[in-house]
Amino acid sequence: MGRSTTQEPTIPIEVPSGKTNGENNNSDSRGPLRSAQRISASSSFNEVSPDPFGREAKHFTEIHVLNRDVWIVLEGVDKFSNLIGSVN
Repeated sequence: MGRSTTQEPTIPIEVPSGKTNGENNNSDSRGPLRSAQRISASSSFNEVSPDPFGREAKHFTEIHVLNRDVWIVLEGVDKFSNLIGSVN
């Protein structure tokens, strides 16, 4: 009973060669993929479109907050553990 652990493939030990740094482009020496890399490499991965107002929000924040003294007031946390607050 309990969780069964999955065993990650081990990284092969590289033998030093006469090549200088950057010349060895062998993809076998990279090691195992992490979980996020596995998801993005899978064929069923659907890319999510960016936030439609992301650039405007970034610009607004940079203009109104950057290089100024600010107070961040934490007002609470929602059910998804996102912080809710205001910037004064």
